[in-house]
Amino acid sequence: MDSPPILAVADASMLASQVTGTLLVIAAGNSPIQICLRAKEALEATGAKILGAVLNKLSPGRAEAYYHSYDEAGNRPKRRHT
Repeated sequence: MDSPPILAVADASMLASQVTGTLLVIAAGNSPIQICLRAKEALEATGAKILGAVLNKLSPGRAEAYYHSYDEAGNRPKRRHT
């Protein structure tokens, strides 16, 4: 099932609690990390089982910019200088 954005309306939260699992769909270049984390927390608050995330609307030339890791708070690890 497809639903509206989790932070926009209550319908998404109600649906998330009724299905076997959910995917968080994130629009590349349009979804700040803090909003993504709030959406994840909102899903978790409903008891939803988050199966993963999908990054859509990513242009091929920008894919490299998204190849980073983040901790659970949405922070990039500090780079080590060698």
